[in-house]
Amino acid sequence: MTAKDILVFDHLDTGHHPTFIAAYVKALLELGHRVYACYSQPEIFVPFVQTYGDQLTVIPIRRTSQKKIPRNRYLATIQTAVQAFGLWIRIGTLTRRVERETGRKPDMCLIMMIDAFMSPFVGRAFADRMLRTDWVGLLMRPRYGEAHMRFGMRNVLHARHCREVLIIDEDRDVIAQTARMSGKPVHVMPEVTDEAIDGESGTSLQPDIGSIIHARAAGRTVVSLLGNLGRMKGLDAFMDLASSMPADKFLFVAAGPMSESEENPTMRRFREFAKHPPEHCLVMLERISDGPPFNALVQSSDIIFALYLNFPHSSNLMTKAALFRKPVLVPDGQSHIMAEAARRYGLGIAVPERDIVQARKALEGLACGTGLSGAPLQPRYDEYLALHSQMRLKEELGRIFG
Repeated sequence: MTAKDILVFDHLDTGHHPTFIAAYVKALLELGHRVYACYSQPEIFVPFVQTYGDQLTVIPIRRTSQKKIPRNRYLATIQTAVQAFGLWIRIGTLTRRVERETGRKPDMCLIMMIDAFMSPFVGRAFADRMLRTDWVGLLMRPRYGEAHMRFGMRNVLHARHCREVLIIDEDRDVIAQTARMSGKPVHVMPEVTDEAIDGESGTSLQPDIGSIIHARAAGRTVVSLLGNLGRMKGLDAFMDLASSMPADKFLFVAAGPMSESEENPTMRRFREFAKHPPEHCLVMLERISDGPPFNALVQSSDIIFALYLNFPHSSNLMTKAALFRKPVLVPDGQSHIMAEAARRYGLGIAVPERDIVQARKALEGLACGTGLSGAPLQPRYDEYLALHSQMRLKEELGRIFG
């Protein structure tokens, strides 16, 4: 294996993004590559600097603010295009900055969310002009591939310097569609997560949050909705269930910051709900860093609520739930990754995302360890975790980068 100089870039620092870039950087370092980590949270790489020294160069970059998405479809398309143009210019500038500051030109770039670089108005020619270094891109939402297919051969995945496409999706049809869309080799990557259960808080939530939830639960089943709280997270269903399920049997927990980029009836309703939650609801509207703080909340839960709206994609919350042996309630659908995983590995129950009656029945079953049919769940947590481990990530990156 020949060690390479690899620039790794992600423009977002919310949700799973810090965990993902840290995991990929760590795996590349373990493989012996020299890594230039370009990120707005340089502190997450401190442990790696201590271990790998000059093999890792951390390039702090400015934080990208997430703007509200316009309701008008055409304005939203324009906003997406402006973002994509800006990101290509930005990563091209970063490669030159690395060469200028270190005297070494990156051999490859790893773009952690290539989706944001794609737009009908941004073609492969512009991508090749801005980034003259070979690159691979992680496509986080491959099931939106049909939309990208409309770009035809112009889409940036057809750029001359694009070498391979990474996706987090095991479905053969999605893999084939991505290959057709890009004309490049496609690698299926694991849905890794931060497995730490101790260390610094990383959040303003009380460090003994587990004890607080346990005390509030007083023997009741804890149903938790965790992470950035927006309409897509299934807030309407969560509030409906929290308001109708038996208060003596369930405690509902919503923990995380409210979405900054949304303004709709659901968010207005949730703001009122958060001000005056029912007695058997605990709402904590504070940012939660991945790792120990987030994991403490998962560990304190009995059921993970993930009844997301219009979300056919993967989520590392499934890996986290499996890690702590917690069943999940996820949306059912013909092509929903989380539903497929829940069924295949017995990780929980999938119900139609707007069916509150079925969701109630599912929660009652999960509280007793059974499925909708009343048969006991038989989760294969370890099998699922092996597919989405740091070790498998290292193996896949070894195949890609050598």
